[in-house]
Amino acid sequence: MKSRLRGRWVVTMLASACGPALVAGNVYAAGVGNTTLARVDAEVPLYRSMSDRDVTLANRALDQALERVRSGQSLTWRNDGNGNSGSVRPLRTFQTGKTRYCREYEEVLFIDGRLERYVDIACRRSDGIWIPRGDG
Repeated sequence: MKSRLRGRWVVTMLASACGPALVAGNVYAAGVGNTTLARVDAEVPLYRSMSDRDVTLANRALDQALERVRSGQSLTWRNDGNGNSGSVRPLRTFQTGKTRYCREYEEVLFIDGRLERYVDIACRRSDGIWIPRGDG
C-alpha cells in the first residue's frame, strides 16, 4: 500500500471559534461536529491547488463516509463554485482487537481537470474520531 497514498494524515481538534476551515502552510483542516480531519500534504501537489472550500467538502465527505456509508457505496462532494469534485468509498470494514474498528477506503479527487486516486485505512478511536493511518 505504500505507493498508493503519498500524503500523510493527522487528526486534530479545533475550537469552534476557529471556524469551519483552517489553512496554514500545507496543513488543511475541515470540521464536522466536534472533530476535525486535517491533512499534511507536502507530497500531494493536487491538494495545494484545492480551494479552502474544496478541502472542507473533501474532509467532511471523508468523515461522513467513514462513519455512515456501507462498504462499496460512495459519498460524493462537489464545489459548485469551481466545479471541483470528489468521492469517498469505504472498501471494507474490519476489527482490530476487541473493540477497535477500521475501514479501508478509496478517495477520488477531480481538481482543475486532474484526476487522482488514493487508498488508505482509518481506525476509529474509542471517542469516535477516525484516524487515517496515512502509512502510504
